[in-house]
Amino acid sequence: MNKLRAFIRLDFSTVKPYLNIKTLLILGVFTIFVSVLNGTVSMFLGTGFMLGMIFGANPFAIGEKCSLDALYITLGISKRTVVLGRYLFVLLFDIASILFAFVLSAFGVFGAKALGILQDSGGTSVAATILIPVVLLLMQMFQLSRLFKTSYSKAKFVFVLPILMVTASMSFIRILANNTATAARLSSALPESFAGKVLFGAVIAAMLALAALCSYRRSIAIYKKRDF
Repeated sequence: MNKLRAFIRLDFSTVKPYLNIKTLLILGVFTIFVSVLNGTVSMFLGTGFMLGMIFGANPFAIGEKCSLDALYITLGISKRTVVLGRYLFVLLFDIASILFAFVLSAFGVFGAKALGILQDSGGTSVAATILIPVVLLLMQMFQLSRLFKTSYSKAKFVFVLPILMVTASMSFIRILANNTATAARLSSALPESFAGKVLFGAVIAAMLALAALCSYRRSIAIYKKRDF
């Protein structure tokens, strides 16, 4: 357990130098821009996951550059601990990124409305709000198993996907906001009762947990076969 905690702290230390004032300012402006453009704070989920996907891969890049995988073996850190620690790091960083994006999204939207810059655009459909983070999380699970399978330099293409996804999501949400009939049909497909919504949420959460477990187990199987 001590080695696991130390490993997670090590991963956070690889990200910390990149989270300087300049980077946070750029990310903050981007997050506010996306939220104001769509007129809703619901995009904080997609933006948060996107940030988690980009920075969550940073330990892999540092590990490849500094040959840390071989160092882990020398220090007696098992490959299972490396995989588990990396997944827990990504989970914690996702949560931090989502909270960061939520605060800035709320600030941007409410601030713009208070200043009269932004008018009510009708919001985002519930279906779109759920779909975007689900797809991004599944992409992240694919991203992690891919990074454990090969080197960071050979898997760079997976980091273009979240940016493209958020960009496409912005257009998708705009279309839904301007097409109330389509938004209504998508939202009507979701359960209306509280019990139905709770069950629906539980099913989605179970599916995502299963996807994460499959990705984790696949990463362990792949990483154990690699030689350093």
